[in-house]
Amino acid sequence: MVTGGMNMHLINGLTFEMDRIDWETPLNSLEECKIVNTSNMLHPMHSHSEQFQVYSRNGNTNLPPEDKGWKDTVLINPFETVRVLVKFTEYKGIFLFHCHNLEHEDDGMMLNFKIVDPVGINEENSNVPEDYKLYQNYPNPFNPETVIRYSLGVNAFVSLKVSDALGKEVAALVNQRQNAGEHLVTFNAGNLNSGVYYYTMTVGNEVVDTKSMILVK
Repeated sequence: MVTGGMNMHLINGLTFEMDRIDWETPLNSLEECKIVNTSNMLHPMHSHSEQFQVYSRNGNTNLPPEDKGWKDTVLINPFETVRVLVKFTEYKGIFLFHCHNLEHEDDGMMLNFKIVDPVGINEENSNVPEDYKLYQNYPNPFNPETVIRYSLGVNAFVSLKVSDALGKEVAALVNQRQNAGEHLVTFNAGNLNSGVYYYTMTVGNEVVDTKSMILVK
């Protein structure tokens, strides 16, 4: 939450302290950030480390052209709520999130966040042979198509299904016996709404892995 006025500009009720870490995010995690402007001022909010994509503005996912594409700064209008999606993949360490208005920045409208080692994320299923592997889709976020890659060490019957955030199946991409090797399948979400979706790979009766992907229209 960003606020401003009376010569004091804050984020989440806080002003900047150099030695304080305000939140931690695991490396390689896909994060949704909700930025709420409770003031009557414009705040161009800027994040260090990785670029992000605007997901919605005041709950509307039908975005204007200036909100589309990769960004490192997003303008938050007075009394507006903007959601952005970001995935930190390159570096660990401490980075800044702040208002790009120089007067607000000088007034302490900045926070530190830290990218840390992932713990307990995408742990291997000990019951699943190492011969099978499901990879992260690319691109992600995507609109409207993305490619999912997986590998088989041996010939096997494979199922690859996509579900929405409520667990409802929205697509069955693969349901057949396939030869060993790497496989690619294209998922077209042209008839689906923006949001988080999950794809699950099953070999025989064993679930190999489930990964998330973001559709941004």
